[in-house]
Amino acid sequence: MTRTQAYLAFYNRNPEVHWAFLAHMVSRNGGYHMTDLKSSNMTHLLDRAERQKFFHFLERANSAIFADAFPSFFYMNILNKKNFR
Repeated sequence: MTRTQAYLAFYNRNPEVHWAFLAHMVSRNGGYHMTDLKSSNMTHLLDRAERQKFFHFLERANSAIFADAFPSFFYMNILNKKNFR
């Protein structure tokens, strides 16, 4: 399961947690941009080094969001299973 899928799965189980859907959308859109950077359509806009830097920037940003959001999702999931809602 990807980060993007994990955010959406959590949101589908917990629709009251709106920021889970926001995390899904940000991750999905970041992934689209990362895919675009690897395509041949971008070679005339940015050189290889610039595309690589931007790709790594997007990956780090997605990773930072996941590192911030996942622990909250994890603990909310545990609390929900124990009926601490």
